[in-house]
Amino acid sequence: MTRAGVVCRFGVGILFLLCPVVSFAQDAVWQRFAGFEQEETVVRGQNGYAGAQVCESCHRDEHRGWQATPHADAYETLVTEQADRRPECLTCHTTGFQYVSGFEIGDEGRRLAGVQCETCHGPGLQHVRRPEVRNIRGEVGPQVCKDCHNAEQTPDFDAQFADLMERVNHRAEEVPGAGAGAVEAALVLGGEHPVRVELFVMAQCPYGIQAEQALLPAIRALGTEVDFRLYFIAEEAGTDSGKTLASRALSATRDACAGEPVEGTGQFRSLHGDPEVEEGIRQVVMMAYYPDRFFEYLTLRNKDIYFSNWKRCASQAGMDPARIEAAASGTEGEALFRENIRRANQLGINASPTLLVNGREIDAVFDADALKRQVCRSGGGGSLCASYPECEQDRDCVQPRKVGVCVKPGTSEARCRFTDPVPFQVTVLNDPLCALCETGHFIRSTLELFPGAQVQTLDIAAPGARELITRYQIDRVPAFVMDERFAKTAHFQRFARTVRQMEDGYLPEPAMVPMARLLGRPEESGRLDLFLDPAFPFALGLAGQLITWVQAVDDVDRLRVHFFSVEEGGAEPLPYLCAQKLAPEQLQDYLMCRIRAELGGEGRLTPERCVSKLGLSQERFSQCVDGEEGRGLLDQAQAVAAAFGIRGRMNPVVVMDNRDVVSGRLVQHIQDLFYEIHPDLLSRDGKKMETR
Repeated sequence: MTRAGVVCRFGVGILFLLCPVVSFAQDAVWQRFAGFEQEETVVRGQNGYAGAQVCESCHRDEHRGWQATPHADAYETLVTEQADRRPECLTCHTTGFQYVSGFEIGDEGRRLAGVQCETCHGPGLQHVRRPEVRNIRGEVGPQVCKDCHNAEQTPDFDAQFADLMERVNHRAEEVPGAGAGAVEAALVLGGEHPVRVELFVMAQCPYGIQAEQALLPAIRALGTEVDFRLYFIAEEAGTDSGKTLASRALSATRDACAGEPVEGTGQFRSLHGDPEVEEGIRQVVMMAYYPDRFFEYLTLRNKDIYFSNWKRCASQAGMDPARIEAAASGTEGEALFRENIRRANQLGINASPTLLVNGREIDAVFDADALKRQVCRSGGGGSLCASYPECEQDRDCVQPRKVGVCVKPGTSEARCRFTDPVPFQVTVLNDPLCALCETGHFIRSTLELFPGAQVQTLDIAAPGARELITRYQIDRVPAFVMDERFAKTAHFQRFARTVRQMEDGYLPEPAMVPMARLLGRPEESGRLDLFLDPAFPFALGLAGQLITWVQAVDDVDRLRVHFFSVEEGGAEPLPYLCAQKLAPEQLQDYLMCRIRAELGGEGRLTPERCVSKLGLSQERFSQCVDGEEGRGLLDQAQAVAAAFGIRGRMNPVVVMDNRDVVSGRLVQHIQDLFYEIHPDLLSRDGKKMETR
């Protein structure tokens, strides 16, 4: 008998059920792999499960090989035998069962169904954030397998080990179809499986609704060519979603609802509060109960999403509102919504809408024709695809282990030209003690565009690291050093402006690495330095948010504001620099006044009126702005920015603790990042807010 009191004997891909019909609570079964270091990181709250689809972004050949093994279908054997609700069986037929973020009973999306990558190699969320050898199990030995294939389940396991391992082999160089035959295999695979289309939205986001209305006709037209999934962007209250802010910054300059969910009084939080959560829960219930009628409801509901008439829309779509309301208001609705939002959180998606096709983000969020073209190029078939040109840009040309270039883009004769990838070395230099120095997003993007890239990671304290830092004048980590062969790649010219040539290699410009740690700077815990060019409205808006924050937690000294110009000789910072020099105690008030004048449209607030708040005469202020005094202040400010390694068009930039640099769109999340590395201040600030 097993510890659960029943016997479930497992072969490889075959289930021999000797399980009596007993209902077990999910927490009544022991954890598999208890005591293994990787799993213990989940117990300690340091790691989580990402799912095989996330692993696929870097390990495409291995993922394809795994799909052909019995491990991939392990959950389906339970479904066949009607054992998919039995914890004592799920513990070895799913991934991460009994662990936070792992498989849960009722997981309708089956994100972690089957024996996936992380069952054998360990939970991989740390590895997704920072792909390194030390945070994943590489080689899998018999001891790992024996946690499921024990003496009861597989009595002759030791004798069969070599044969069983061969049956689940998925190494890229040994999988049939990999290498030279990968193109043909990929084409066959594309013909056998529908193209996976995933749309991520917030239920009441106007841009998400616009995307749904634009794309639904295309989804209908494509029919069985696509496996369409709609996911919502939200978080469960009081828990860590596991989302990594750096994993997916907004990649397109398009309209979107973006930001951390901050509103909600119930089990879940969403950007637009409780009404958005309630609508999202109703919609996931509808998708489960009425999958064939859901699109009709969505079309009706999106016409007036902000009114409480969902029951009328449901009735018109042929649904039973009472049935939906009963499920949505209970534990079933919560469970369905919790599983639905997990996908966005694991991928770090926080922009509504975001569209993925076979796991790759595309910009066609409002363009039905562009989506159809992308589906056709991703393996879709049928008469619909015959009228589309083969490509419009290089990103449309995708084949495993090949580099694609679109020849004659934008014409009816457009075609993809594929060449073998140029191998080159990428050395990732990083600090293991830097919690925010994530490398996963950059590495995944590099491997997607440059399949010949060979990545190795080096700690800053490792032998050879100092020589590398000196040789390439590296002032921050993570640093990505690409050798001289990078210049010979097919896509080099597209990225030549984003890298700096350094002797016999190339380094990405600092703006390409949105979170980094400056080397050689002493830590000043709790300090925030904001660098901004006030000529840019977004930078001013961020300044206003940060000032409001530090004032609310009664710690205005936490924030230091620095003004500089991203343009040579730019004069826009001069009024702010003079205000800072002549009346430093009133700087934040002056800055908030200017922000309201510039961004708030308050006609009565002029720059002159803001100066009066400083207690200065306009004459004295103008002397500073127009004279040598102001120019001297500007030179000093530019020098301070340069000392922090702020160069080019990096604006705005936030430096935490005098050493951790945050730039690009990630500055929108600076409060979350700050509290992530200062949980003690989160507790203090929360108490301050409660007493206000």
